[in-house]
Amino acid sequence: MKTRIASLGGLAAALLLAPAVAPAVAPAAVCKMKPKKLDSGQRRNMAGSPNVDWLFSITDGQTSYIQFRPTTVTKDGKKQTTWSPIGDDGRLRDFNRIVKKQPEKYNAEHPMRSVVKFGDKQYAFVFDAAEPKGQGGYGLLYFDVNANGDLTDDDVIESTQAKQAREAREKAEKEKAEKAAAEGKDATDKEKKDEKKDNEKEKARRELAAYYARSVNHHQFPAVELKIEVDGKPADYRVFAMIQSYFMGNYGQVHVSFTPGLCYEGEIELDGRRQRVVLVDRDSNGRFDDRTKIIEARMSPSGPARLYPQNGDVLYLDPKPVQDPNAIWDATGLSFRHNVEKLICLGDRYYDLKVDPSGSELSIEPSDVALGYVKNPNAEYSVMIHGDAGLITINGQGDKPVPVPEGEWKMVSYKIDLTKLREAEAKKKEEEAKKAAEEEAKEGANEETKNDTAKTGEKKSSLWDAIGKAVNKAAGTNRARAVRRQGPKTTLVSAMGTTAGKPIKVVKDETVLLPFGPPYKPVVEPSYFQSNNDTLSLGLEIQGSVGEQVTNLMVDGDRPEKPKFKILGPEDKVVQQGNFEYG
Repeated sequence: MKTRIASLGGLAAALLLAPAVAPAVAPAAVCKMKPKKLDSGQRRNMAGSPNVDWLFSITDGQTSYIQFRPTTVTKDGKKQTTWSPIGDDGRLRDFNRIVKKQPEKYNAEHPMRSVVKFGDKQYAFVFDAAEPKGQGGYGLLYFDVNANGDLTDDDVIESTQAKQAREAREKAEKEKAEKAAAEGKDATDKEKKDEKKDNEKEKARRELAAYYARSVNHHQFPAVELKIEVDGKPADYRVFAMIQSYFMGNYGQVHVSFTPGLCYEGEIELDGRRQRVVLVDRDSNGRFDDRTKIIEARMSPSGPARLYPQNGDVLYLDPKPVQDPNAIWDATGLSFRHNVEKLICLGDRYYDLKVDPSGSELSIEPSDVALGYVKNPNAEYSVMIHGDAGLITINGQGDKPVPVPEGEWKMVSYKIDLTKLREAEAKKKEEEAKKAAEEEAKEGANEETKNDTAKTGEKKSSLWDAIGKAVNKAAGTNRARAVRRQGPKTTLVSAMGTTAGKPIKVVKDETVLLPFGPPYKPVVEPSYFQSNNDTLSLGLEIQGSVGEQVTNLMVDGDRPEKPKFKILGPEDKVVQQGNFEYG
C-alpha cells in the first residue's frame, strides 16, 4: 500500500484551482396524472370505511336557480294556482347567445334554461319535465355536449328517478296486457266493478303522488362525458347533474348543481417514498389549478366580518381512511388534504407546487423560500393562514416555533385539539384513583377477613367492588356518559378569523407571536326583529382573543350545556329567561 503525502502549499493551491461546487438540491418530483371516474355526484360521508375514494366526491358544485311566486286564478268556478318566475337573473342572456337550435316543445311550463362553464367554454342546457303537463319534476336533461349550439343533436338524458318511474309503469302495463291476453275473454260485471274501484283508487293515488311530486322533487342524472378545452389544451371531463324543485305555500324554487364526475390520480416519490396523489376539482369548473380566495361575510350589522376560504382545488397526498365524521368539514381536519397553492407545507418543510390546469401533470419541489417562525402557547393546534403565497396550514404546540415563509400572514381559521391531553389527564386520574382504591380495599379486606375468619374461617375480599366505586367516584357522571357513548371523545375548539384580526409580519430567521385562542368571551347581539309579533331574537357567539368567532366546541365528545340567559328590568326584575339554542 502506497501513501501519498502532499504539502500544505500544494493542497492550498489545489483548493484554489478546484471549481466551486453548488450544494445538491433535490430535483422536482414530477407526476403524470390519469383520469379516475367517480361513481356518484352526491356527497357521502363514509367515515370509518377503509376505502378513501369517497373523499374525492366532496366538491362544491356549480349552481344556478330560478325563484317562483304563486298566482291564484279562478277558472270554471275552481281556484287554480300557477307559478311564475321572479325576475331574470341573467341566465337566459348567455343561453340565447349560444343556442341556435332547441326542441320545439317542452313538457314543463317553465323549463330550466341556463349555461355552465367547464374549462374555456360555456355549455348550454335545459332541464325539462319527464311527464306531460310538467308532473313529476324535471326528469329530462338536454345538454349541448359537443358545444355546437344545437340541443337536438345530442342524446336526451333521463334522470335515475324518471327512468325508474318509467320502467315501473311500462312493467305494470305489460303485466296487465299479458294478464288480459291470457284470460282471453271480457271481464264479468263484477270484474268491471272491481276494476272501476281500482281505477278510482289508482286515480286518487296518482293525484296524491302528483301533489307531493309538485311540492318537492329531486332528480339525479347519470354522468355526462365531455371533451373540454383548458387553456386551449384538450382534456377529458365528466359531470353529474342534479336538480331539485320546491313548490309550496307562497314560494317556489328550482335549483341546479353540476359536480365533477372524475378526478386525476397518480404516484409521486417524495423523500424516497412513493405516495398516491389525487387532484380534485373542488370548485367544479373543469380546471385543477384554482387557488383559494378569501371572502369577507358580515354576520351582524355592527360586528366584524368573518373570513371565509372560497374553495379552490384540492390535492390529496397519500390519503388515509377517515375515522372522525366531522373531520372532512373541518378545513384543518385532514393532514393529507392540501389546497392547491404556490406552496404546500409537508411536516415542517415547504414545497413549490405546480399543477397543469387540465390535471394531467403536477410537480412538487423543495422550495428555497426564506423562512421565519411563528409560535402560539396552545397545547396542540392546526391553523390556516393566508398571504401572498396563498393559503397554508401549519401545525404546532406549546410555544414551539413553527417555520413560515417570509411575508405578511393573516389567521383564517384554526382548531385547538386537546383530546390527547384530556385523555392523558383522565388516564392519570383513573390510575391514581385505582391505586388509592386498592390501598383502601386492602385495608378494608384485611379488617373484613379478620372478622369473617373469626366467624366462618373463610377469607372474603371486596377489592374489585371498592376499585369500581372509587373509579366511578373520581370520574364522576361524565365518565358514565363517556362509557355509553360511541366514537371519539374529542375535546376541541374551532374558530374562524375575522376582519378584527390584524396580519402579522414574518421576517427571515426571526420568531413572532401568531395570536389566537383563549381567553374566550361570550358576546350577545340582536339578531333580527319581527315587527308582526313584536319579537326580538338574540344571538350568542363566543369570541377569542383576537376577535375570532368560535364555530365548534366539544368537551369529551359532547357539546357543553346550552348557555342560560336572564333579562332583567327595573329593580332587577326578571323579564325573560331561558336557554340559547345551538344553531
